[in-house]
Amino acid sequence: EALHAGCIVICEPLPENSLYQNHPFLTYKNSSGLTRILNDIRKGKYDLAALQEQHLEFYRERLSVKAVAARMACQLKSLS
Repeated sequence: EALHAGCIVICEPLPENSLYQNHPFLTYKNSSGLTRILNDIRKGKYDLAALQEQHLEFYRERLSVKAVAARMACQLKSLS
């Protein structure tokens, strides 16, 4: 829901699978990595508007109800 609302995702590394492949999320491996990302945001080192658009596009293409339904339909079709 937060991604759908336009939030920028900052998270630990995600599983390597087709759902998350080439995601635009800002990832960190430990607390110092998170601190670095947050400090860089505060210092203006990220184009937040561009990041937000990338996150929204990722949501629309991969995680929205429409995208998930299309992917499921395609997988079901391949089984028949």
